[in-house]
Amino acid sequence: ITWKVKKVGQALNLYQRGASICSPCFTAAGISDIQMEFYPNGCAATKKDGFCSLYVRCPEKVVLILTLIVGKVKKGPIKTTFDTASGKGLPDFCNLQEQINEDDTVDVGIELQSRPSASVLTLAS
Repeated sequence: ITWKVKKVGQALNLYQRGASICSPCFTAAGISDIQMEFYPNGCAATKKDGFCSLYVRCPEKVVLILTLIVGKVKKGPIKTTFDTASGKGLPDFCNLQEQINEDDTVDVGIELQSRPSASVLTLAS
C-alpha cells in the first residue's frame, strides 16, 4: 500500500517536530481502519536531525507483520500487536531529504506479510 505525500518541501516548513500528516483510512488484508502517520520532521522521540518518522494505526488486538517504507528505504519485516489506540512505528526512520522525488513528493507505505519468517523484528510503541 503506497501513499504519495505531496508538497513535502512545504510540509517540512509548516510541520514542526511532533506534527504528523495522516493518510486516509484504508482496508488491507481484510483489516479495516488502517492509517499511516507520517512525521516529516520526526516525532517527539526522534533523535536524529533531518530524520522523519513513520507510524501505523490499526484497530486494537490486530497483529501485523509489516515493512514500513519511505521513498526507497524499507524497514522490516516487523511484527507488532496493536494493543492501544496509539500508533506503532519508528521515530528515526530515515533522512527525508534523500527520499524526496523531483516533483516534491515522497512515497510512504507499508507491505503486509502473511506469515512470520526467521528475521521478523518486534515493534514497540
